[in-house]
Amino acid sequence: MSVRANGRKGKGVVQRPERWSLRRPGSGLVVAPDGRWLAAALAGGTARLWEAGAGQESRALVLGTRAVRALAFSPDGRLLAAGDAEGRARLWSIPEGEPQVEWQEAGDAFYRMAFSPQGRWLAAGLRSGTLWLGEVQP
Repeated sequence: MSVRANGRKGKGVVQRPERWSLRRPGSGLVVAPDGRWLAAALAGGTARLWEAGAGQESRALVLGTRAVRALAFSPDGRLLAAGDAEGRARLWSIPEGEPQVEWQEAGDAFYRMAFSPQGRWLAAGLRSGTLWLGEVQP
């Protein structure tokens, strides 16, 4: 196994990794399929977006006031889905950070999210044991 970090190549371990402060860590972390973006779920209802190559925070994406629990990038990296502990979910366009659609699963909480390989479907697992599946339309 070979890993590259900070332009250096190593065997079996990451050498000298980048480190960024999350301030209020939550329960999710995802990397866009092209590796350009990194998104972190935070406890205060926010997802933070970083441009990975630059190591700089790009923007804060506010979902609500409860912990963001689920994150997923679309396969083309142009959408970020997030779901929180109150059952609120939203899609944002990336890198603009513009909200595209929002929905609510009242009384439940999002735990996991994933896009289908072509990006047509978004699946989510909820605290109640419900599997949610929605079609993503351009």
